[in-house]
Amino acid sequence: MILHPTRILHTLRRVTLRLSPPGRRHLAKVQDRIDDEHTRPGLTDLDEEYFLDGPAGAIKVYRTGPTDARYTVVFIHGFTLAADAYFAQVDFIREQFPEVACLLLDLRGHGDTAERGVDPDTLTIDGTADDVIAVIEHAAKQGDLLLVGHSMGGMTAFSVLRRAPQQIAKRIVGLVAIDTAVNPMAAAGTPQLLATQVGKRFIEAVVEDPDHADELRHTLRGLLAPALAATVFHREAVAYDLVEFHASMIDRTPTPTFVGFYPDLRDHDERDVATALADLPGAIVVGEQDDVTPVSQAKQIHKLWPKASFVTVDTCGHMAVLEAPAEVNTAIADVLEETSSYRRKFPTRKRAEADKQGEREAKADHG
Repeated sequence: MILHPTRILHTLRRVTLRLSPPGRRHLAKVQDRIDDEHTRPGLTDLDEEYFLDGPAGAIKVYRTGPTDARYTVVFIHGFTLAADAYFAQVDFIREQFPEVACLLLDLRGHGDTAERGVDPDTLTIDGTADDVIAVIEHAAKQGDLLLVGHSMGGMTAFSVLRRAPQQIAKRIVGLVAIDTAVNPMAAAGTPQLLATQVGKRFIEAVVEDPDHADELRHTLRGLLAPALAATVFHREAVAYDLVEFHASMIDRTPTPTFVGFYPDLRDHDERDVATALADLPGAIVVGEQDDVTPVSQAKQIHKLWPKASFVTVDTCGHMAVLEAPAEVNTAIADVLEETSSYRRKFPTRKRAEADKQGEREAKADHG
């Protein structure tokens, strides 16, 4: 990965921002907005949110749309993220397809689910798929299902396709796989560091002294957003400070979650999903500059799943759901329309008005 000079300067500006009194006041406003469950970024105006007893403990579930919906979009978030990451996509579905339900969850070890406890021994990709299956069985008992998975959530979706009971598998009519992989993630991109001796020793050190690891994370938390700006995000930030929003989700992820998922993130292989993908409509979306699951990983998926459309998002890194919501929304809408009789209410809009209004409010708040 090569850092462009402009991205280095952008990172330095973020670091400098944290050192000045005006900068700290600005960041406090940003964080207040992120922490407010009634404002974007983040999920708002939900119809339901509750905890469900899952296969490895309580799972936080979020739902919008008709309770008797004949079509449900199931959103599966990535590693160190949470259901909140999909706020722009949920806003879009609610506005464009009001007859369609949205179902989300915080996977084991993440978001509100993690607050009920984390058992590192249960943290696997197949385990997260079990969470998704349990939530579908409880909250989407009828109708067609469209899976949307980002990063680790994409691998989780593949596992759901392979392992779901027949009564659920036969209802899955489509998949949108975003910035993800079927090969082990350590096979390409920055996750290759996980397979090195340095990566292994780092994890061993965390396992041996988790308290020290927590102290180190607390010390370095102020540098997390600048690091993300340099290595993950490639587009100029919108009015929401999405880099800070992403950093807040990572910061909230418990250290045992990092440790528990490490072996499976490094080695998990989903190439056996090819049979389940063969005739499934869908889309593969990848950021042109994704260094985590690079375009080469997306092309491997396409070899197994040639039926899917292939969308490369220009000047976008690994966080397409935040960095390029219009492109992701369009990919989801295209698959939804391909697999149902529903059509966009506002065909020319690529983002929800609620999402754009949230940006305007955030801009006004931060002056």
